[in-house]
Amino acid sequence: MSGTIKQRLISKDMSEAEWIKAIMAPPRALIASNSKLSKSNIFQFSLPAYSAAIVRNGKLETWKTCPSAGACGKFCYASQGTFMFSCSLVAHTRNLQFYLNDREAFIARMIEDIGSLRKIKAFRIHDSGDFFSREYALDWFKIAEALPHVQFYAYTKMVPLFNKLKSESKVPSNLSTIYSFGGKHDHLIDVSKDRHSKVFGSDDDMKSAGYADTTETDDNAADPSILKIGLVYHGKSNYQGTATGVAA
Repeated sequence: MSGTIKQRLISKDMSEAEWIKAIMAPPRALIASNSKLSKSNIFQFSLPAYSAAIVRNGKLETWKTCPSAGACGKFCYASQGTFMFSCSLVAHTRNLQFYLNDREAFIARMIEDIGSLRKIKAFRIHDSGDFFSREYALDWFKIAEALPHVQFYAYTKMVPLFNKLKSESKVPSNLSTIYSFGGKHDHLIDVSKDRHSKVFGSDDDMKSAGYADTTETDDNAADPSILKIGLVYHGKSNYQGTATGVAA
């Protein structure tokens, strides 16, 4: 194992050579759903949480998928449970590798795959991971613009990036972002006007604060008219305030 690559980024049952071969293969499916999202015909795309072991110039290197993560990195639900199963870790890293290898092919395939869905209420960008660069965000904008009948939404901690993109009128009208607390730029979130999300310790705390529940379904998150998004945290640690990959 390379000293620069953390063990948790690679499946425990794989050597580096096996990992490289696995993630360089084309993704079997770029889009998915889960028991929560499928209740509302919502589909999603996922990257590895926080960081990933990907191939650049023939060698493994670490790629940060959540550059603005703060305290949330220690409590991220997407670094726990089924997200760390070998099949999930490979699939999510393969998604990222596919994008890095061929951006245009990624855009074309996403448009085709999402466009082929017969019943879709909304599409969630990133069940885990974030918009790690301006270029990557703009590529998602191309996908959304090509599918104007689909409502896209995404949680993000990239507040400065999206504030700038919004000021430049770059964000498509059918893509709604939700700023999630727990990152490096919480101080830039205006809770009076920005869509945002917080994690609470209990249902009562969430309701008394006036936040719309996304614990059982993602309907409220998919509705761009709802400003305040809440979730009750059920992870391994009792952490409150961050919404890393909230509503999964």
